[in-house]
Amino acid sequence: MKKLNILILFLSSLLLGEDEPPIGYVYADTVFFAVSKTGTNQNFSPKGMKWAFGYLLGDYTIPVVEIDISTGLEFDFITSTGGHTKSNVISSSTETNLGEVTASIDNLYALYLKTPISVAGKFDFNTYLGISSSSLTLKNKDFTISDNQTTSLSYGFGLEYMLPQNISIHASYMQYFSNLSSLDIGLGVKF
Repeated sequence: MKKLNILILFLSSLLLGEDEPPIGYVYADTVFFAVSKTGTNQNFSPKGMKWAFGYLLGDYTIPVVEIDISTGLEFDFITSTGGHTKSNVISSSTETNLGEVTASIDNLYALYLKTPISVAGKFDFNTYLGISSSSLTLKNKDFTISDNQTTSLSYGFGLEYMLPQNISIHASYMQYFSNLSSLDIGLGVKF
């Protein structure tokens, strides 16, 4: 169903004229997480898939420097696509060897105020400020530890390049929580 929705959005973007700038978008990204300070002596790097849905609320130009700035809202949904496993993981509180441990991110939700700043024509520098909610799960053969749901202020920045037909490629760095950050790379459709 998600693939059908993206296909419909892509086809509708092809039919839009160049007169109206696109104000809505959908992104699909591969997410590379970096998790630290998990109560163990190891850092983990699970992977995920992000779906971002956004709407630009308006834009304005700073007259002196003639920089175009937009504001918008973006909702992100990230699901884990792969845990990261490490062996000989030591608990930092009990000094116990936990053996082989797999870390995965539970579904992550985020709502951002996005501010794209147009630079050099087809490039946008994006900043994100908002709130995110998720948890981390650690598993080995004997136990499963799920952190309580965590909600936190989150932020990030990225770069986006517009291709023809309102298609974009982009990359961003996001800091979700003090111990969870990511690098996101993907494609988007604006409509």
